[in-house]
Amino acid sequence: MSNVKSYNRIADLAAELFNECMQQGFGNPFVSGRLQEIIMAGALGHKISDTLSGADGYDERGACEYKTTSDKKNKKNISGTYSSISVQATWDEQVDYLNQKFGNMNHYVGRFESGYLVEVWKLDGDKVIELITPSIYKQFTNPSHRKDPRFSTSLCMTEIYKHGERII
Repeated sequence: MSNVKSYNRIADLAAELFNECMQQGFGNPFVSGRLQEIIMAGALGHKISDTLSGADGYDERGACEYKTTSDKKNKKNISGTYSSISVQATWDEQVDYLNQKFGNMNHYVGRFESGYLVEVWKLDGDKVIELITPSIYKQFTNPSHRKDPRFSTSLCMTEIYKHGERII
């Protein structure tokens, strides 16, 4: 049997959260990953982007990228997934695209545990490009027959810890 009081409380909290985010100009918090981006921007003292395309937020350097991980079965692993990377016609164009999209900006990878932001790592965009390029190159030179041809790759915990600076 459903717990109507719990459903009603969740609906009220969701409406309150939605209205507060819209009033503050943060956008819809229920778009995939947006709420975590809003929380991360606030914790880091950044300005959240007012659009859902392009930069996720703005730090002292300018545009920045946020990647978040939520706890899964009590695992405390952090990672940063780069998905829906557009495919370009040539490898040179692909490299230019990666540099335009991810270079010259800071990347922040955060881990959430039970809804709370518990750690954030900062990586330079040029380092991120260096780390993700081999995977993108492999996908570029060995195209799959997936319905969605866009590229996807991740930074693993080891790469984040080795090349990042812990902020939180």
